[in-house]
Amino acid sequence: MFTAFTLIEESKECCVVAKLLADNQHYKWAVYIAGYSIEFSLKALICKRKGFKTYPDEQSKYKKHDFNNLVNLADLRSDLKEYQDSNLEFQVNWSLTTDWSPDLRYEQFDPASSESRWLDFYDAITNEDSGVIVWLHSLI
Repeated sequence: MFTAFTLIEESKECCVVAKLLADNQHYKWAVYIAGYSIEFSLKALICKRKGFKTYPDEQSKYKKHDFNNLVNLADLRSDLKEYQDSNLEFQVNWSLTTDWSPDLRYEQFDPASSESRWLDFYDAITNEDSGVIVWLHSLI
């Protein structure tokens, strides 16, 4: 069982592992693992906002990977809209990351563009001023 704290720690760990994968030119897997950093952050927010001691992943409505669904479960929709309206770079970053899913592991990455895809994704989540997980962590 994961608490909000352990979910945030997992989120941070995913970023570290993703960077190691990218440093070794495993860009597809780097994006795949980095996406989980967003998922874990959203699930930590659900715990915080719903008052759960641990994430209720045994309940089917919480056993999700879809970011938009998790945003709704965290009652984050209005905060997200407000932040997107005030930070256009964040809005671009959010839209870049919301296509992520665990099914990414079945995709074929174009070798010619896989590094730039990784760099765009990583910046979209970690940028100090407009990164998705940076913003999510600020809410916890």
